[in-house]
Amino acid sequence: MTRDALTESEALTRCQRVANVSYALSLVIDGERPQYDGEATIRFQSTDPSSATFLDFTGGEIFECVVNGANYDLALRHSHRIELPARLLESENEVRVRYRNDYDRTGSGFHRFQDPEDGEVYLYTDFEPYCAHRLFPCFDQPDLKATYDVDVTAPQAWVVVANGAEDRREAVGDGAIRRHFAQLDPFSTYLFAVIAGPYVSKHDTSGSVALGVYCRKSLERFFDHEEVFEITRQGFAFYTDYFDQPYPFGKYDQLFVPEYNSGAMENVGAVTFNESQVFRDPPTETQRLVRAEVILHELAHMWFGNLVTMKWWDGLWLNESFATYISFLAMSEATRFQDCWQNFLGSIKTWAYREDQKPTTHPIACTVDDTDQTFLNFDGITYGKGAAVLKQLRASLGATGFREGLRLYFRRHAWGNTTIGDFLGALSEGADKDLNHWSQRWLETSGVNTIQAVPSDNGSVLRQQPGNGDAVLRPHHLEVALYTHQNGALAAAESVTVALEGAEASLPVTATATAASVLWPNQDDHAYARVLLDDASLATVKSSLDKIDDPLVRMGLWCTFWEMVREGALPPSDHIALGARFLVNETRPEIVQTNLRLVTVSMRRYLPLGAQSAAGAVLMGAAKDACEHHPTGSDLQLLWGRAAPGFVADTHQARDLATWISGGAPGALPVDQGLRWRILSRMSAFALDGVADLLSAETGRDPSDRGVKARFAAEAAAPDLDVKRPLFERFVRPAPGDSADLLKAGMGSFFQPHQAASASEFGLRYFEVLSEVVREQELEYATRGFARLLVPHAIASPALIAAAEAALERARGTPILERVLLEETDEMARAVRLRASGAPQ
Repeated sequence: MTRDALTESEALTRCQRVANVSYALSLVIDGERPQYDGEATIRFQSTDPSSATFLDFTGGEIFECVVNGANYDLALRHSHRIELPARLLESENEVRVRYRNDYDRTGSGFHRFQDPEDGEVYLYTDFEPYCAHRLFPCFDQPDLKATYDVDVTAPQAWVVVANGAEDRREAVGDGAIRRHFAQLDPFSTYLFAVIAGPYVSKHDTSGSVALGVYCRKSLERFFDHEEVFEITRQGFAFYTDYFDQPYPFGKYDQLFVPEYNSGAMENVGAVTFNESQVFRDPPTETQRLVRAEVILHELAHMWFGNLVTMKWWDGLWLNESFATYISFLAMSEATRFQDCWQNFLGSIKTWAYREDQKPTTHPIACTVDDTDQTFLNFDGITYGKGAAVLKQLRASLGATGFREGLRLYFRRHAWGNTTIGDFLGALSEGADKDLNHWSQRWLETSGVNTIQAVPSDNGSVLRQQPGNGDAVLRPHHLEVALYTHQNGALAAAESVTVALEGAEASLPVTATATAASVLWPNQDDHAYARVLLDDASLATVKSSLDKIDDPLVRMGLWCTFWEMVREGALPPSDHIALGARFLVNETRPEIVQTNLRLVTVSMRRYLPLGAQSAAGAVLMGAAKDACEHHPTGSDLQLLWGRAAPGFVADTHQARDLATWISGGAPGALPVDQGLRWRILSRMSAFALDGVADLLSAETGRDPSDRGVKARFAAEAAAPDLDVKRPLFERFVRPAPGDSADLLKAGMGSFFQPHQAASASEFGLRYFEVLSEVVREQELEYATRGFARLLVPHAIASPALIAAAEAALERARGTPILERVLLEETDEMARAVRLRASGAPQ
């Protein structure tokens, strides 16, 4: 397969030659055919008609192509482009293309999904960064903004949503309706959207803005649309005031769609969401918080990303970092989720720290040579580190200066394309502070610093170490607090704000070991840095973590434990013991959820196989205690109950867990459909008697798409090699029509720690075929699916590391493969190293 990519230099050249672009697009779609028809008319000016250019188009059959009134020689079309030689171009140009395309099954492009429950067909587009040209011929780059005149012919019973509001319709026969959509001001191709099918909808308003929310018919009974509207209205109120800019795009629709690859996508006026945010099982408040963040994140993009857009994909970090940070700020100030910063630390920053310590760490602002590399940068540095750095920057500049800089940015650059210099220039003016040094240290270098407060009786010292990556010292704005025992709790007795510029700074805070105190150098969590504890503080925390009265600090201390595990300073068995001891009585669900996930990783990935059964027994015991301790149906009980299947490490524990689906769950825990599937998957992984019949029966109980994928994942977890061998080859070469989402469900459960001896052949096979999959399959499936989900972490061994290193040598010169292999080899080596350190001597 010829890789479909656009280079930065090609985009720059094309932007210099093309201007004033508009598209007229007509689509004919239905639920019967595996294809759709399109006609696109592209109008543009050539700033230099003596120079050639090209349209991007990954299409099927072209019936007709006319350039400036003359038939186009289709021999000039090659690969993923329609070449436009200079001899065909004029100052004002028109290209008309009639074509037929296949729908996509990877979640990118124009995706088609058929609901297994009722047979209904649903369609949606997803284009970021470089997939709009799968739907229609276009100049598919962010700085060639355009207008769109769109009509869609679809079944009368369907709903069709596009970026603009529907403004007229007409019957065209055979039960079809042609709908036309209002033009909006220019925006980039990756933000274009068409969503169609028998979606159900609810409607409301936010001021003068019409709001719509949509989901599949079979999910309507689960859809709590009122809360979605509530968060959306709160977001509109916050952003229009904070940015001092009205909403720029008319109506605002939010559509929850199936088999979606990411959390959501900020299409202009028609945001698409992963329908996992329609809760089929009773949601916890933490799940609702996460959904609120996604809603507010995408809404923020309407201004930051859509109204003002990056010039090229090297600006992706600012797009996503800003939306991530500002969504948490909006939650904390405009919604009921005022304590959301604990989740920011436990999910966003933990992700960033992990990514930033990989061998492939990169600066926040880095070069992006082509659109393939854009895919690589949808990572924790782009989203998480950038957001954390913006949080620290606001603390340093002050809330007013930061806000005034943003308002200036929007006033100055509305409807345009910008670079990082434009953004920092506006912030500098708004806050009256030079940000050049800050930018050089924080945006243009890689790696994460380590900070530690060292106490003494005469005043403590705050120390900074360079860390990995570019190994530089950075300016930090932080608060150091001393926690002492007060009325049965460990509470902040004193604190001091510090601007740490170099290797160390003196602190007036004093502490002694006899005071059993904790010196915490990142109160309020403004600093982006790994935080280590002095010996005395660490000893106090290990014995009295539950006494710390500030939940944000408790979350930070758990993050420190996790960093210690990964660097070998805290044995995984100790991490598990701390989890079993302190999380049972922890009152904050976000702390419990984050750390149950991490102690599960410690057990399944970092403990020697021979120690996993004992650790599983400890964690299962803690889960039962927690389920008995917390009220039935409470968030804390649900979190422990839903985590329990991940603790199962032997057949005895699997049999014990199996009783939960027949009334044996502790504390009358509600065993919802999702938990039933997770229990059945563990039963399958350990090949319990009768599990095949139970899986068949459960499919009858839950015939939904979730049930289909859950059964597939459970069967992939089974140890039977006669099942695993053909399944692995299906992952390598998907059958026509295979859903990428279905296959990814199986990949996630394929490798099980206790199957290491028998499954090693597939681990070796993974490294043999990885380059083939990346070369031959769709980029989305290859990189976010096969390459990441099927890595044999669970069965890591020296032999597999050797295979990975050999594959890395073969992959030199292929950036996508190199990055995957560098990162995954590093993580497997960590697993092998930590297991060896914990093995009996």
